[in-house]
Order: sequence, then structure tokens, then C-alpha cells
Amino acid sequence: MSADTDVIVFYPSLGHAGDGDLNLRFPIEYGDEIRALLDEQGIDHGGILEHSAGHELAIEAVHVLTNAGSLASLALVFKAFFHRHDGKKVVTKDGEEISGYSRKQVEEMLETLRKDQELRDAETRRVLGRPPVDDVAEDRTSSGS
Repeated sequence: MSADTDVIVFYPSLGHAGDGDLNLRFPIEYGDEIRALLDEQGIDHGGILEHSAGHELAIEAVHVLTNAGSLASLALVFKAFFHRHDGKKVVTKDGEEISGYSRKQVEEMLETLRKDQELRDAETRRVLGRPPVDDVAEDRTSSGS
């Protein structure tokens, strides 16, 4: 983690291939706060354990790609976090400051990630020889499950 206590590394990233989730990465000390904000917005989430030699960041998988309106709810989590830490610089892993982002800018960033995750998931299904999501949904509907 950066020695600069006025900087918080906090950013979304793509989830694992095929899971349809986004991952939120943030300093471990903000874990309870982030999870509470996700709960307040009714966003399904769960912790992920990842081993790396880099910064120690907590990772929370957020299940927002399959529910309409969930990206807007996640944008509210970002804005609430930014507001609570007004005066601190919230940055991505590349050092891009996002604490000044409007709700619309946050939603656009998340929408771009959603599209990227959909492409990753579709490519994973293609490589594994699995049907597209639409075909799976149709099969479930027609079989009555």
C-alpha cells in the first residue's frame, strides 16, 4: 500500500472468466465499510482470496452483471465511499483519480467493464464448447425449470 495516507487505491476489475461478476479491489482496512455499503444497496457480494506479490488489497466479488439496475446501485456505493473520504484521493491501480468522478462517469466506467466481462464470458463459453447464455436461458424456460 502507498505510504501516502491521503491516497486510497479502490477500483473495479473484471471477474474470473465465466462468473459474470466484477471484483472490487481496495485496502483491507476499508473492508467492513465497503461490505456495509454493498449491503445497503442490496448488492450480492462475497470475498475472494488472491495471492500476489503486489499491494495487499482486499477483493470483493460483486454480482451485478445479471441484475438490471445493479450497476447503478454499485455506482452509488462508489459515490458514498468517495463522499465519506472527501479530502482523500481515490485512485485506480494505474493512479487515475476517480474520487472526482460524477455518478454518470462511474456508471460509464462500470458499463465498460460489464461489456468487457460479457465478452470474456462469451469467449470462455465458446472455447469450452458451451452454449451462449441466451440458449441456456431458453432451454431452462422450455423445460419448465
